[in-house]
Amino acid sequence: MKDKITILIAEDHILVNNPKMTTTGINSLSQREIEVIEYIKKGNSSKEIAMVLNISRKTIGVHRYNIVRKLNLKNVASLINYINTSQSDLYERFTI
Repeated sequence: MKDKITILIAEDHILVNNPKMTTTGINSLSQREIEVIEYIKKGNSSKEIAMVLNISRKTIGVHRYNIVRKLNLKNVASLINYINTSQSDLYERFTI
């Protein structure tokens, strides 16, 4: 519970202090968020993604949250569904 509160406080701080974070849609995704999406598409867990990218699981959680928010989705399951049903539109933007 404490970890979730810490993440929410950090997210609120980022949103308030960074006007660019209010942008939504595919073009608003950062390069790191696109990398995380690539690993999600491959079925990697947050722990696995964190190990590969050499960042914490909490940071991966923040990236997942931001991706879902920027794409106006409800959760990571809806993100996976979105990626699978929109592959033709997303392929060019999500290839690293």
